[in-house]
Amino acid sequence: MEIKDSKLEPYFIKVQEDSYDLMETVVKGAESKTPGQAYSRPVGYFPNLSSALAKVSKLKVIAANNETGCDLAGFISQYNNSCKMLSDIKI
Repeated sequence: MEIKDSKLEPYFIKVQEDSYDLMETVVKGAESKTPGQAYSRPVGYFPNLSSALAKVSKLKVIAANNETGCDLAGFISQYNNSCKMLSDIKI
C-alpha cells in the first residue's frame, strides 16, 4: 500500500509489513537517456508512521532553505510548523 498526499510531495510512504518506507519521486534530467521520466528512490526506512512524517518535515524545511540558509531559531520554527501541518492529518 502507498500513502500519497499533496502535503507530502515529492515524497510518499510505502507501508510494508514491518516498516514505513519513505520514497521520493524524482524526474530524470535532460542529460538522462530518458529525460522527463519519473522514478522513485528510497529515502529511508522507519519503524512507525510518525518517524517517517518527521523525516518529511525535516527534508521539506531543508529544501525550502537550500539557497538562503537560516538560523537555528528559523529552522526550528519552520520544522515545528511543518510537523504541525502533517500532524493535522490524524494518525
